[in-house]
Amino acid sequence: MSEGTIPSDQKIDKELSNERDVREHFLNRAHQLGLLLVEGQEAYPDLHMRDIESDENVYVEVEHLSANFIAHGHHEQDVENDADLLVCGGDNLSDEGRKKTPEVVSLEERFGAEINYKPKYRLVPFEPTPTRRKSIALRATKTGVEARLEDETRTEGENATAWTDDSAGTVWMPVEEFCTLFQKMSRKVINGEAVGDLVYSPSSVDFQPLIELGQSTDPPLQDQGDRATLVEHSYQHPRMEKQYTARASIKRASDFDAIYFRIEHLADGGSHFISQRATVYNPYEFAGVFDQFPEQVLRSAFVSGNGDDLMQYAERIHGATLSLDREPDTSTDQDSTSFTS
Repeated sequence: MSEGTIPSDQKIDKELSNERDVREHFLNRAHQLGLLLVEGQEAYPDLHMRDIESDENVYVEVEHLSANFIAHGHHEQDVENDADLLVCGGDNLSDEGRKKTPEVVSLEERFGAEINYKPKYRLVPFEPTPTRRKSIALRATKTGVEARLEDETRTEGENATAWTDDSAGTVWMPVEEFCTLFQKMSRKVINGEAVGDLVYSPSSVDFQPLIELGQSTDPPLQDQGDRATLVEHSYQHPRMEKQYTARASIKRASDFDAIYFRIEHLADGGSHFISQRATVYNPYEFAGVFDQFPEQVLRSAFVSGNGDDLMQYAERIHGATLSLDREPDTSTDQDSTSFTS
């Protein structure tokens, strides 16, 4: 349905920024969809409702974006009353992802809601300890897809989904620039061989060539506390509208003899250091994350510098599309509808 056909008294005039907003505005208009609330539920699915016309039970899962249904693992949950309906702010399911969800109702399409669209797609999470995991993450914004190294923590003993983002100091880069930085690093040569071929070999990821590269820089990585820049890449950030310099570097920790990899950021022509708390990967974590990528994706993104395969991989494993830019559904009926399976 196009926005022009939505009656003004039905249109949602608030931007929906999270799942709580979606739930609130859905419940305010549930009667228009032929549903009445029976009770909210702490576990999946979120809402136990009743179909006004048939008087049958309807179980509803609420998500900010429809692809979160798959990202949260609900399509694999085995519960007594599975969701009959997925209510979302914006619908970003791929065709393949749609096969794994119940019927979808989008408040953007039904009621013209504006969606604060910034979904995050975590790729190949690796758990080095029971309370910490590392990954590469993509997120989609209105100006494009962005990427960064990711760090998450949780309290020991909490359930498997209770992860908290601990990457506040790490900058989100446009995915094309993120891949270009790794491509530039991969083209560096050690003893006549390209670093990318040494690090991302078909058998397993090897961190040692990055250490050797750091030891060959000027000045070289030597004593504890030292930092060596492996490669720099300057770019214009379309969302921030600023010029940044991303710097892939390694550092020898000052308190013990361990070497970490991280991506630092500088602004204002390289004079302003802005990533004091950038996520760091030790050799074990670096190999643990990159080893999990399919070889085609690994070499395409981090050796050839092409982000397309990386984005397609994210879409495939999350059942999502990286855009909400779709033709509106003009066939949607605004009358009360029975959603009972």
